[in-house]
Parts: sequence; C-alpha cells; structure tokens
Amino acid sequence: MDYSVVIAGGGPAGALAARKLTAAGARVLVVDRARPGRIEAAEILSPEGQAILDDEKIWPRIPLDFTWPCTAVAAAWDRPEPDWTRFDPCAWHVDRIRFDAWMLVQLRSAGVDVVCGTAMDAHRIHDGWRIAIVADTVTRTVSASCLILATGRTSRTIRLARRDPIDTLCLVAGTTSPDPVDPDALIVEAAPDGWWYSAPLVSGRLFAGWMTDFSLVPDGDYARAAAASLPGAPLHTRRLGAPQLSTIIGSASWRMTPAAGDGWVAIGDAALARDPIGGDGLTAALRSARHGADVVTRALDGDRTAWADAAAHTDAIAERYVHQRLALYRRARTRWPTSTFWQRFGASA
Repeated sequence: MDYSVVIAGGGPAGALAARKLTAAGARVLVVDRARPGRIEAAEILSPEGQAILDDEKIWPRIPLDFTWPCTAVAAAWDRPEPDWTRFDPCAWHVDRIRFDAWMLVQLRSAGVDVVCGTAMDAHRIHDGWRIAIVADTVTRTVSASCLILATGRTSRTIRLARRDPIDTLCLVAGTTSPDPVDPDALIVEAAPDGWWYSAPLVSGRLFAGWMTDFSLVPDGDYARAAAASLPGAPLHTRRLGAPQLSTIIGSASWRMTPAAGDGWVAIGDAALARDPIGGDGLTAALRSARHGADVVTRALDGDRTAWADAAAHTDAIAERYVHQRLALYRRARTRWPTSTFWQRFGASA
C-alpha cells in the first residue's frame, strides 16, 4: 500500500484526524481541494473545542490574530427578548480561512503528504482502497489500507453511502459595520420566515446572515427577500442597519447513512452536515475527527469491530442531533404557528 490512510478533505476535521494518525505512526495522505472565492463567515469555537485543540497541543501555537474572544451569545428564539449566555471560559470567533490554511502547513511540517486536488473516486481492492486523485488536471491513483471522508457539506465526489436530507436551508449572507453596543457577541434571532444571526469577524467587520428555505424565495431574489425579512427581527434591525446581503450559500442539513463501513469512516460535515443554529459546527468537527482517528487506529491494529462500532456511534449522534434540532425549531414555531417556514421546520426538521 502507498499509504496507511488517505483522507479526502483538509478542513479542520481532516487535518486533525491526519495529525492524530501520523502521531500514532500511520503514513497519511491528505487530499484537499482548492476553494477559490470562499467567503469569510462567522465561526465560533466553543470552550470544548478549545479544550480539544489544547489537548492536541494545537491551541497554544495558533497565531493570535486568527481568533477573537466571544464572551456571550444572545438568543431570541421563542420570545422577542433575548436570553444571554455568558461564557467562562470564553468561546472564540475564528478566522476559518486562515486557520484552515495554517493547519495544512502544520501537517506538512509534521511530515504528512498534502496534495491540493480532489479525490474523485474510490474502489475497494482486496486489502484496502484504490483512490483516483485529480490535481492540476492530472489524474493519478494511490492505494491505502483505510479511507476517511472529510469532504465537508458540499462535496459531490466520493459516495460510499446515501445522504438522507434533513432540510433545504440556504444562507443569505454579507457584512456590515461593527456593532458598537455588543461588539463581541453572537446574536441569533428567530423571524417569521427564518432566522438571523450575526457575529464579529476577526477582520473587524460584522457578519450577517439570514437562514431560510430555498423554496420560500421562488423568484430567486434573495437580497430583496432578506431585506423584507429584516424588520421582523428587531435585534438585527438595530444591529445591522441596512446590510448588503449578496452571497447565497446552500446550507442544507443531511446525514450520511451509514457513516462508516468496511475500511472507511466519514467525519465532520461529511458524516452529518449540521444546521448552523447549533453554533457548534467547528467543535463537532473536531470531536468527530478525534473519534474517526481512533476508529482507524483500532482498525489498523487489527480490530475488526472498529467499523461497525463507528457506524453505530455516528448514527446515534445523528439521531440525537435531529431530535434536539426539532425541539428547538418547535419552540420558535409557537410564536408563528401559521408561518410556512416554522410549520415546515417544526414538523419535519
């Protein structure tokens, strides 16, 4: 075999899994696709996420200007008045674009092979995998004993199991001037036709996003629809003013079923693409990466139960997530019982 493990995807989940497996003695290849035009979006690292990076000896080495303290979260969900949660220790706003690139540099320094390209296909061979990789228009194949899918929310390449849709959310996003009243806070607010969230970016701008259902904007004029929604979110009307929301991002939630099988495991958003309402996507990805690396280590050591255990574990996480998410949406539905958005998401989220 060329490698012990090939990891398709070099975001936080893939990078952390690669780091752990390399430290355990595995020979690892990370295939990370280029993401030109990636927008700067609000990302929160919870205290648990910081603890994971601390345990892995990563947190103390992250450049200081990649993060900014997030001391509080305000949520106006089932009533107009927000509930404030104060963090102690604090959470962190993270510059994901620079953080992700820095993690890949750390991998290369640790001796991990990192290729900028796309893992297009994977086929089982008698004792592992043969994976086709396209880089700079050139296709090559490598072999590996194990495969980790860390391809994120939007990848349409390697498919080893079905994707079960949870919703058809989309994000209408942009930036505006900083908030002088609550400059460090993440604010989440339900509105009649979706929900709003905003948080400071490390660059100094304020990120603003409106989450709604694709089907509720049939004419495709998302900027107009967002402007019409904003007065229904008074906290954000005060905070944002007149933001320019011109970026549309598919943010549909789904789960891979199963998320592991003989010789492979999915981690991060490749296993469970979460609704941003939880605010724990980055931490969940890191948690998933640690578990995935442990699964592969067990398998490489000859434990034949590792893959089935991983499938059961990720299925239980997905079930718990779906039920928690449904309960949250049903709370907001009590405010707008006739709203198409809340009827739909409170009934089938």
